[in-house]
Amino acid sequence: MREMLPLMYWKKSWKVSKKKAEDREGIFIGGSDVPTIMGENPYKTPLMLYYEKKGMWQPEETEAMVIGREIEDFIVHMFEEKYKMKVYTLPAIEKKPFIIHVDGIAVTETGELAVVEIKNLNAFNKHWEHYYWQLLAYMHVLGIERGFLSILTGGNKFFTQEYWYDKNDARLMEAYVKGFVERLRNNIPPEPEGTSNEYATLIDILDDVEGVAKDEELDELVSQINEVQAKIKELKKQEELLKGKILKKMEEEGARMLVGETAIAELKTIKRKSVDTKAAKENGFIKEIEYKQLRIKNKKEVD
Repeated sequence: MREMLPLMYWKKSWKVSKKKAEDREGIFIGGSDVPTIMGENPYKTPLMLYYEKKGMWQPEETEAMVIGREIEDFIVHMFEEKYKMKVYTLPAIEKKPFIIHVDGIAVTETGELAVVEIKNLNAFNKHWEHYYWQLLAYMHVLGIERGFLSILTGGNKFFTQEYWYDKNDARLMEAYVKGFVERLRNNIPPEPEGTSNEYATLIDILDDVEGVAKDEELDELVSQINEVQAKIKELKKQEELLKGKILKKMEEEGARMLVGETAIAELKTIKRKSVDTKAAKENGFIKEIEYKQLRIKNKKEVD
């Protein structure tokens, strides 16, 4: 259990938030919200965050999140050993519209403070640069000039990225946060960005929605979708044509592999196990599942 930062290091500007965790939604912005607001989070869009703040959607807690919390102290220990700094805890600090709760505050050998943000990533996750904005938000609210991102990847590789407070980035962040808060206050959701996570979130939000409504923009949107689908179909045809040319060359050369200056093409036999659906049905192994899908039809098809 880490110790609380001694009072001798506290800044007069710090205001401990008395709001409970469940009351921190709405217009209050946490440090982890900032990468999303900046449009840098590869997993969550501003629209998803908007719905979350409005209480219309709640992201599921993953196993990785639980493990990340459990392993946090271990990563902190690695940081302390490497940098010879003691890391303390700090309660939630409020500075409207922010309420931030840092992973740790380190005290340097000269008595200065530094923010420490802990991340535990799997070995295949190469996305971590966006956490800079989370760290910047912490430094901004606390008035601290130095910060560290301490990251454990794949359970066996530890590295730390050091940052210094950047006033220009902080001004940009403030502008983006202000704009997002205004959207929350005025009930103006951001535009969709087209990610698969966002699409799934919108489907979830509509889970209990019923009814029919007339929309003037629908025809134009569907027309654009039809154009995109036609382009995809044409591009897929071009892809198959080019692959066919490669296969024809293999036949002419009598080879299953062709080697160029920068590319290799090989005809491989792929084996995989699949379910025998006929046998599964006969033995009652297949169950009916329910899922939602956006289906678009021409009105003539409906009529």
